[in-house]
Amino acid sequence: MIAAEGLCAGYGGRTVLHGVDLAAASGELVGVLGPNGAGKTTLLLCLAGVLRPQAGSVRLDGDEMWRLAPHERARRVAVVPQSAEPAQGLRLLSLVLMGRMARLPLLGGYGPEDYRVALAAMQAAGVAHLAARPADELSGGERQRALFARALCQETPVLLLDEASAGLDAAARIRMHDLLAARCRAGLTAVAVLHDLNLAALYCSRLVFLKNGRVAHQGLTADVFRRDILMEIYETDVDIVAHPRTGAPQALFAPGAASPAA
Repeated sequence: MIAAEGLCAGYGGRTVLHGVDLAAASGELVGVLGPNGAGKTTLLLCLAGVLRPQAGSVRLDGDEMWRLAPHERARRVAVVPQSAEPAQGLRLLSLVLMGRMARLPLLGGYGPEDYRVALAAMQAAGVAHLAARPADELSGGERQRALFARALCQETPVLLLDEASAGLDAAARIRMHDLLAARCRAGLTAVAVLHDLNLAALYCSRLVFLKNGRVAHQGLTADVFRRDILMEIYETDVDIVAHPRTGAPQALFAPGAASPAA
């Protein structure tokens, strides 16, 4: 399990998160939602152990995240960022293999198992046919799938995703989340920051709504994906309907109903 308790964090003396509590257990896909500037990426940086809390804690199976050595964190938690600019000329295969670095022996190079895992991750992410292409020449969506493959290549028990599917077309988004959901059913713990509310409602077992750096609501998707809550969080009118195939709640926003920007 990965959990934040009473988490306060920020940058340069400015506090962004205020007393955030969140927990994700084995097999869960937890969605983190909220408007721009709510603190979602800051929360993920803390969960990854990259940003040290100002107060409170982030623990992974009882271990304080920011106290873990970088190679130990990389063995236990993988991150898919919003985007990344790979080095010029770096092949996609080399980019994905970077996910194996924490598992390499001292002074050792990649072995057959590393290449096997990388190929399997690329196939799962739908980019195996691009293995020899320079990553900086790929489209934004292809590059994002490569970053997803790199995270899968780490073979960690916890996966954190920061708008990982934002640059993908509709079918690619579904494929990514189908794969993510399957991995969670097999025991993976995943926390995903999402702006696509309907995608979150389709795939996440629980949702955490952030607003102004605080947890406004959290709970089972069926309990918190409600009209009153969405209107409170996003300050616009919305209707909730049931997905015709799954029954999951889906949001329909009303054009022209949003409050003017401050």
